[in-house]
Amino acid sequence: ELQQLLVNRKLRNASINRVRALLSSVFRITAADGLISSSPVTHVKSRHEQIQPAFALSAEAYKRYVELAFKADNQVHGYALALAALSGARISEIRSIKVADIADDLRSFVLRDTKNLDSRSVHIGPTAAEAIKAGMCLSTNQYLFSSAQSETGFIGYPRDTHDKLVDQMIDEG
Repeated sequence: ELQQLLVNRKLRNASINRVRALLSSVFRITAADGLISSSPVTHVKSRHEQIQPAFALSAEAYKRYVELAFKADNQVHGYALALAALSGARISEIRSIKVADIADDLRSFVLRDTKNLDSRSVHIGPTAAEAIKAGMCLSTNQYLFSSAQSETGFIGYPRDTHDKLVDQMIDEG
């Protein structure tokens, strides 16, 4: 039932497997402490994941991705994706940039919420600075890429916008 609930939420198999692993650990600890007799998750099997090999875009494809990101229908998501591509930062790090973390000359910013929990400065070129400037014009709160609809105040993960950019690049050949 749990697995079907997760599938109905349109989660990817990798996300479902992470939830399953978390629940399995919790129930295993609970069983080891004697609070339950056995884990109800043991019969739930991991789902098959489509692992895509990593690859690098050609210089032309990279340039086209950034161009399309600047022209995306969802401007905030497009600018965030462009800045991620141009800075080498993860999109999750880009989403949580605060306006106060950006240098006055728009040529660098501080990432505070990195995956390893360390802060770091990222220096960028003029095209990335354009994405920051455009994001600042659209910002409505303390975040560079803000959203009035989210509880956090910053944008949701821009998967749909990214997928549209990739689809357009594929259509172009």
